[in-house]
Amino acid sequence: MRHNRRRGAAILLAVVLVCGATMLGLATYVATVAVAAGRVQHQRDTVQCVYAAESGIELARACANSGDVPREPVTGSVGNGFFTTQVREADGSLIMTSDGLVERPGKADLVRRIEGRCALRGGRYVVRSWKTLPPPETPTARPSGPASVEPKSLSDREESP
Repeated sequence: MRHNRRRGAAILLAVVLVCGATMLGLATYVATVAVAAGRVQHQRDTVQCVYAAESGIELARACANSGDVPREPVTGSVGNGFFTTQVREADGSLIMTSDGLVERPGKADLVRRIEGRCALRGGRYVVRSWKTLPPPETPTARPSGPASVEPKSLSDREESP
């Protein structure tokens, strides 16, 4: 009789050890997936931030090509990102500095700054170069609504004789 009891205890111990190893493996897998998901989300937010900054430059360039070089900052949003773009003239070119911002609840906001240099070619401003700059010390304020400067539509442009 005693021999059978020991055999039952060994089986029970083996089942407990297998379950413990399975739970440890499952916990490791879940932790790895969570870390990978965090990295993917950070990369997605970074790309969204860059796209927002580029959108600000493209909107400011469209305004300049419609004959209205923005004197005030151009602000707006695209996807989850927001942009603020400043335009200044230098040596017959336009230098557009755009800050893209993606807010991340519970984490520091992401900010990316891009500078686009535009030159006149064929009567239109074209981007001559893009450069990534260090982000500003303090992020630009989040715009309260859609883009504050809209390019003129083709029908709104004045026809020149």
